[in-house]
Amino acid sequence: MPAIVMTTVAEQFLQCTDICDPFDLFSSYAQHLLHSSDAWALPVPLAHIRTRHELRRHARPLPQRGFLLGDAIFINSDDSHAVQRFTEAHEFMEALFRAIRSESPSRFAKQALADLWPDKERWCEHGAAELLLPYDLFKPLVKGVSLDLARTLAGHCQTSLTATLRRMLQMDLEPCVFVLLKKGYKKSQVVPSKDGQLVLWGDPEDWDPPAELRVWRRWASPQVNRFVCPNESMSRDTLIYQTLSGPIGRVRRGGDDLDMEYIKGSYDTESMKVVIDGDDVVIALLHL
Repeated sequence: MPAIVMTTVAEQFLQCTDICDPFDLFSSYAQHLLHSSDAWALPVPLAHIRTRHELRRHARPLPQRGFLLGDAIFINSDDSHAVQRFTEAHEFMEALFRAIRSESPSRFAKQALADLWPDKERWCEHGAAELLLPYDLFKPLVKGVSLDLARTLAGHCQTSLTATLRRMLQMDLEPCVFVLLKKGYKKSQVVPSKDGQLVLWGDPEDWDPPAELRVWRRWASPQVNRFVCPNESMSRDTLIYQTLSGPIGRVRRGGDDLDMEYIKGSYDTESMKVVIDGDDVVIALLHL
């Protein structure tokens, strides 16, 4: 029946492989979809995959990025074209999880299977990245790591800037850290307007402490053995912080003296302000 075509594709793939490592399993599934659908090109023609496996795509306003229902993939039409493509690739990987769950006997030991579920989003993102930015096609294009090159490749591959930068770091050409930062507070801070506290006079917002530019998400190239702590604040005298008050889309380059928990010293940095889900966000690339 058409309603189970997508899962059947994943089940057939599992029947033809004995791979147990999740990294290799999701990479191989992405490769299977690409080669079986004559979709081995950049930008990856996702329509070829849908046609080959008789899938349907529906774009409409949704309260979430997307979901998979039988052979139908529902995508939030309010998202950008690049985000919609990543969501669709992500849903292809969701089908593999369904197939793993129904596989009998399971290729995973009971505990290993239980450990797989909490990391479902991470593995789906990994598979989606391999599907949209296949290693063998993408790596020859990565001549270095910079925001300008990332924007060029994102446009060519029809992927988001953040997804493209993450994939570039995985090529491990140089030690880099990529972070997204936005204004916020420490979890331990008292913020009257957010905690619903009563104040003596005025509005609760008048009593709020100043919000800092804080690490929202972060990634590093494999050779980097240091990491950036989530919610760590960026000093106000850095170029990265100053990017927040500048125009959207302008790349700021220079040297920054960083005094973070695990990254201390002077480093070349690149930063740019973008808007993500309605919030001003600073993309920063730290060349270590």
